[in-house]
Amino acid sequence: MHVNKHIPFQVISMAFVIILVLPLLIQDGMFLDGQQYACVSKNLAEGHGSLWFPHLSDTWWRAGSPHFMEQPPLVYAMQASFFKLCGDSIYTERLYSFFTLVIALMLIISIWKTLFPKKTDKKTELHHFWWMPVLFWIWIPLTSWCYQNNLLENSMVMFDLLACLCLWKFLKNHKHKYLYFVLASLSVFAAFLSKGIPGIFPLVIIPVYGLVFKDKHIRFYVISTLGFILLTGLWFLLILHWGDANESLSFYLNERLLKRITENPTVGSRFFILESLLLNLSPVLIMVLIQLLFRKRVQKIAVPQPYLRLSAFFLLIALSATIPLMLTSVQRGFYLMPSFPFFALAAAIYCLPVIHHFMQKLNPASKIIVMVIALLFLTSSIIFTWAKFGQTSRHERMLQDVHAIGEVVPENTIINVPDTLYYYNWSIQMYLTRHYNISLKVPKENSYKNTGWYLDRKNTSNDSLILQMKTEPYYLYRHKAE
Repeated sequence: MHVNKHIPFQVISMAFVIILVLPLLIQDGMFLDGQQYACVSKNLAEGHGSLWFPHLSDTWWRAGSPHFMEQPPLVYAMQASFFKLCGDSIYTERLYSFFTLVIALMLIISIWKTLFPKKTDKKTELHHFWWMPVLFWIWIPLTSWCYQNNLLENSMVMFDLLACLCLWKFLKNHKHKYLYFVLASLSVFAAFLSKGIPGIFPLVIIPVYGLVFKDKHIRFYVISTLGFILLTGLWFLLILHWGDANESLSFYLNERLLKRITENPTVGSRFFILESLLLNLSPVLIMVLIQLLFRKRVQKIAVPQPYLRLSAFFLLIALSATIPLMLTSVQRGFYLMPSFPFFALAAAIYCLPVIHHFMQKLNPASKIIVMVIALLFLTSSIIFTWAKFGQTSRHERMLQDVHAIGEVVPENTIINVPDTLYYYNWSIQMYLTRHYNISLKVPKENSYKNTGWYLDRKNTSNDSLILQMKTEPYYLYRHKAE
């Protein structure tokens, strides 16, 4: 039985992708941000709100606007298309998140095969080693967490990877290189429209390439970089001529982005992001350390200069997506997500000589054993995932409250709640909005009269008691006038 020595490892890499993402992705329960994006996308698909002025709920109000202007709107539009095609199911946003995962995987593999094309490495077969960056990438804890929770970074990663792939083809004088140049620019623009400023770091790829490889005259790098920045800026200028887009993006930049940076810090130290980076990269750093020890103490396998340059190239791209985050005190771990594929590529290339050495030592019997293990792992990951359908990954008791309320309160209803519930439990609001289009609101002067439905700690007006919440010390009432 002949087994290609790379197939078992490729199967293992896909099994890791499945088991680290899908079992939690397919279950009910989701991080707050992902819930919000699903609500906005569903509303857009149903005709509530518009592309540039998205609608979250009937009671949403931020910075003087009832529209959900927290981020640029491209992802909502893309995810809304899934709601139009697949309907209003909790699996719709999960299918979209899985879609972004598959596209990111395809782009990582494409970048690897472009770096090591089949026609030039028939003896070493380096193009088959694409499973290495895939493994390193999916082993980073926040990678799987982001895809489990439908974050905007998932979409931004697609466009940033596409920009990198296209710029590499441009810099290597591939056929239709100027078409790749334009496509890369549009990809950067799309990354911005997905999550804002953090998505535009591929603007540095051309100068980083020149710094590392130095295979062209400096004038080429200067002109190409300026041309790339100007072309990307052109898309912004064109879209700002659209009145709604101008108003929406101006509001986002001035009222949300700048004010959030200057007035709403999320961390006390700007070095928080570096701590989070080291923690998440620990599986990759361990692999790098292992191969370093092996090269030094056993085989002394050298890393060829071309590998070192490629590794440095992707490392610098990754850092360009990371270091700017330290400029503000608005930091969260998942902001690092766009840098992870590039860290994975850098580490995989650096470790490639050692892994290649081990692969050459595999005998036919070993290949069959590894193949059997890979198939068992893949089968187990699929069965484990299937067993998780219909279960809840987080907020199980809260979701019981949500569904209990949704069974008695009509859709498109506003429930009055105390400010202690409204401002400190956003998750229950988003679940109610996502599942039943029910919104929560703090009534003026704490008056519950003539409001229909309300949550309170105790009944003081002989209204109808409907149910008691399990996760909060509140009761659902219906005003007797109703």
